[in-house]
Amino acid sequence: MTVLAPSIGAIFVSDKRADRTSKMSKRKRFTEDEITQLSQSPYVKYIRVNRISFTFEFRTMLWERWQAHPSITTIKKALYEYGLDPCMIGSPAIHSLQEKFKVNGRPRGGKNKAYGEIRKSSLSHQGTTEILLSTGKFIKSGWGITFHPDLVNEIRQYYPDKSIEDSLRDNGIDPAMVGYQRIYQLKRKLAGSTFSYSRSHYEGEWIAHLKDHPYVKRANSHQLSLKDCFYQDAQCFNTLPIDEILQIFKIDPNRMPMQWKSAVKSRINRWSGHEQVPICDAKSPLMIEINHQRIQKLTEMIDECFARVKGSIKDMSPSLRKILCQWIRTLPHDRHDYSLRKVLDKVGISKSSYYAILSDPDYDRIHCRDEQDIRLIQQVLDSEPGYPMGSRMVYMKMRQITGQQFGRKKIMRLMRKYDLLCPVRKASASRKAARRLLEHSRKPNILKRQFRLQRPLRIFLSDVTYLKYGLNQTAYLSTVKDAATGRILACVVSEDNDLRLVEDTIDQLIDKVHEGHLLFHTDQGVLYLNEYIQDKLKKSGFTQSMSRRGNCWDNAPQESFFGHFKDECDYSWCTTIEEIRSEVEDYVEYYNDRRPQWDRNKMTPMAFEKYLTEMDDDAFERYVSKEREKYDKMMARSKEKALRRAQELGAIREEI
Repeated sequence: MTVLAPSIGAIFVSDKRADRTSKMSKRKRFTEDEITQLSQSPYVKYIRVNRISFTFEFRTMLWERWQAHPSITTIKKALYEYGLDPCMIGSPAIHSLQEKFKVNGRPRGGKNKAYGEIRKSSLSHQGTTEILLSTGKFIKSGWGITFHPDLVNEIRQYYPDKSIEDSLRDNGIDPAMVGYQRIYQLKRKLAGSTFSYSRSHYEGEWIAHLKDHPYVKRANSHQLSLKDCFYQDAQCFNTLPIDEILQIFKIDPNRMPMQWKSAVKSRINRWSGHEQVPICDAKSPLMIEINHQRIQKLTEMIDECFARVKGSIKDMSPSLRKILCQWIRTLPHDRHDYSLRKVLDKVGISKSSYYAILSDPDYDRIHCRDEQDIRLIQQVLDSEPGYPMGSRMVYMKMRQITGQQFGRKKIMRLMRKYDLLCPVRKASASRKAARRLLEHSRKPNILKRQFRLQRPLRIFLSDVTYLKYGLNQTAYLSTVKDAATGRILACVVSEDNDLRLVEDTIDQLIDKVHEGHLLFHTDQGVLYLNEYIQDKLKKSGFTQSMSRRGNCWDNAPQESFFGHFKDECDYSWCTTIEEIRSEVEDYVEYYNDRRPQWDRNKMTPMAFEKYLTEMDDDAFERYVSKEREKYDKMMARSKEKALRRAQELGAIREEI
């Protein structure tokens, strides 16, 4: 795996580090025209014959962009976006910006972003220093001053609930006099992002951990160095930020100074990869974990390279595509993860195209054949002037008109290449809007088959079914069933399956229920997706729930009632809609009052409703706990059945 990532990069990524040193050593000299043009930019602070400087705000913006993706390309893109030609500015100036970002971090100086002041002169700075020292809250440090430890401890006690500026004002110190840079450095120190070069920082458990690290050459209170094998193994990660590289090798980057990390990153970039160094052969648990992380990261990088190749495969020239196929042929296809089929899937090339490219010695001159073949297609298109043709029509007429024939995919490719595509009829806008409306109107499955875990008159199940009667006549039955008791609360028979049918059913239900948390569950029928019906349910205090698409088990009790009705009620003799209504009303009365149900303690729905209503809270909790156990067993059986069915269909393989 350590060979694959550089190999892909060698084909598709140009290496520009070879002449970096020579470019940075020379400084570009601007012409008069370039000086005139660049001086008009609001982002250029000043420009001379051999020097250019950008404003503080613009350098800060460049640093933020570079911090997200540290590379020269990021800076060039940002310059181009803001109307500055990178070629005119020159590579030395751009490389100088990047080096300053690496060493110094965020740009400093220029306009004070916090207080809107310009950097003070040396005379005023000297007076400010004397004033701050006179307060007793600052001490001398080298050529300048710094915060007194007592003041730092006082600020740390209330930070970050209380800002540093407010703490300074409480001590009678003007934050503008202290300066933005001092306050910013103190914020970093309090946040734990600063690094001290003192000996005490390198003492303790961390130094002991580094001494046993397989990649650490020397670690003591004042020195830290890495072995050459670290740079050898880290060279393939040179495109990553230094913090990520150190984390891969189990070295805490937060405890390292920026200068040290910059030096390590610079040496990784300069590492040629041809130097022979001893392999780190430590067999400690830490080394095993590091190797595991390296392999995992390399796999991610390789997948990213493959993804970039797949995204650009359509724009590749035939010669470059042939080079790619030749490189794929050199891969170790005996490995499971790099079999030929998997590699071709990753780069987006079919197996037939792969072999066709390798077997054709003139594939890199395919554009010549394309010019010949497009003439045949144009001949077919010219055979019926005034009538546009698509790829299918060209494919069907080609042999008849030209006497030659090739595949429809090739026809599509050539027509797309030479802009000969037939205009395609656009989809209806009203149909798209209706589809989006339906998708927006679907409600989630809140019930999730938990039919009997609530009190009566809390969960309601509804659906519509058709009834065939007479001489090929159809009636529609809409009912509402109490999920807890099985009682039919509303039923409406109509000759039309329309909104009026559902509306009348809901009106019957509203007269029989009380206020509270009510759940109305249905399937995803078009009547229940209607905006008017949904608004009516919402105003009536119902929360709407819907079954999953194509899953009748999510509304099983309601479907069960329809099945019992059609099996037990003989309505074949009916010839009018009134007779159907009479039969439905008689059966609903029989179903609610006189038909006992096995799984409801052999009670009728009306008797079972009275039984649950008279239960106290403790007894009902025991009842619900038993029903929940039944529900869990049912869902477990359903899951096992689904897995077994999937294994039978070959969707998943049974573990050996």
